[in-house]
Amino acid sequence: MFDGLFQPMHLLVILGIALLVYGLVDIALYEESYAVEPPLVLFAVAGAVVAFAGMLWLDLAGTPRAQTLALALLLGGGTGVALYSGLLRLNEATNSEGLRSYEYRLTRDSVFAPVDPRLPELDFSNYGNYWRQFKLGTTHSFELRKGGLGFYQVNMAPVRERMVAYFRGEK
Repeated sequence: MFDGLFQPMHLLVILGIALLVYGLVDIALYEESYAVEPPLVLFAVAGAVVAFAGMLWLDLAGTPRAQTLALALLLGGGTGVALYSGLLRLNEATNSEGLRSYEYRLTRDSVFAPVDPRLPELDFSNYGNYWRQFKLGTTHSFELRKGGLGFYQVNMAPVRERMVAYFRGEK
């Protein structure tokens, strides 16, 4: 019954889809995101390395070239997407202080400078329609954490709650 399931081709399909689904679901549901630009090159390189390893394995198993390429791309893409979420989760898991609230000033359109210069600048350009209601120089509080991986991530749940209330007219 399970004989064909454990062939390299089938294992890579299952693994690729599992990584892709995990990454996409976690991105959609997780309330924290990178406070700075995420290391997209790292995700791409890791995905390429895993795709190459998958191609070698499938080639050694005698899988046809078209299937080898398609499955390697699925596995590499799934790896990159899963790493995006996975690094956030790992950074959170290695954080001993939890989320902390920090003060920021609106310095230009949807960009916030930290009051404490050791913190990263926050760029919310994707949410410009919401932030344009505030005057430059206003102070806002954001929850951040710095995990064991050394980068900051921001809790977007309170921000989204304020944005939803604003767009519903509740201000």
